[in-house]
Amino acid sequence: MITRLAISGYRSIRDLTVELGALNVVTGANGSGKSSLYRSLRLLSEAAQGRLIGSLAMEGGLSSTLWAGPESISREMKSGRHPIQGTVRKGPVSLKLGLSAIVLASVVGVSLGVLAALRQNRGVDYGVMTVAILGVCIPTFVTAPLLVLVFASKLGWLPSAGWNDGAAINLVLPVTVLALPQIAIISRLTRAGMIEVLHSNYVRTARAKGLPARTIVGKHALRAALLPLVSYLGPACAGLLTGSLVVEKIFNLPGLGKFFVISALQRDYTVVMGMVIFYAALILLLNLIADLLYAALDPRVRLG
Repeated sequence: MITRLAISGYRSIRDLTVELGALNVVTGANGSGKSSLYRSLRLLSEAAQGRLIGSLAMEGGLSSTLWAGPESISREMKSGRHPIQGTVRKGPVSLKLGLSAIVLASVVGVSLGVLAALRQNRGVDYGVMTVAILGVCIPTFVTAPLLVLVFASKLGWLPSAGWNDGAAINLVLPVTVLALPQIAIISRLTRAGMIEVLHSNYVRTARAKGLPARTIVGKHALRAALLPLVSYLGPACAGLLTGSLVVEKIFNLPGLGKFFVISALQRDYTVVMGMVIFYAALILLLNLIADLLYAALDPRVRLG
């Protein structure tokens, strides 16, 4: 294969030499000057370079996309959208949406999970779990248009789309759409953890000592029941903080999710790689925070 590549390169260079010699004769006879000669040489060199790259790809079995030439690479590297600049510009939108959705999902999900665990195998428990299953099964590209249809088009209570500098009324629908699947998952995790903890020996001991139910649930049971939830919230927070393409597209929000997908479709590889590195670093950071919270919530966990 190397031999074929060398032969192809030699042939292309030989053709370029012949063309340059002919061009020198023509331009010398016509006396067109150095500027015309320079432009002609540049055009011929670009043409020969394209033939050389095509021959290398054809003879070596290489991808034509990879060997697209320096012009396409320069367009990708000089597209004017630096990864850091794009993240700084689009990041606050996704950050505000993600943090609001995380807070809403945590508060509502934990409350529903604790309520379902305290009323196990009753109507409240069945109702919460039914809503949780629906929240997990129905995707965001279905719930978002439905909420827009009801609360924006029919009732007119909320705007259907737009950022409006992060106004609270514009955040209600997208934050709700982002939080609904997380509420379903968090409520199920909290319910399962609470049921297990409420049947443990130290909770029975606390009840035997006559402690109030509020103290048992809030101070003793809930801390241990949140351990599985902490493990889940690390990657979940990273996903919410880096944006959601569906929500940002439906509600016309200038966030990181749409920015990442548009860059990938336009083959702006520098932006894509920068966003992937940012997402990986965010996951590592949030997993580290989750490990540290383990020690704070459960004294049995020791660092080192």
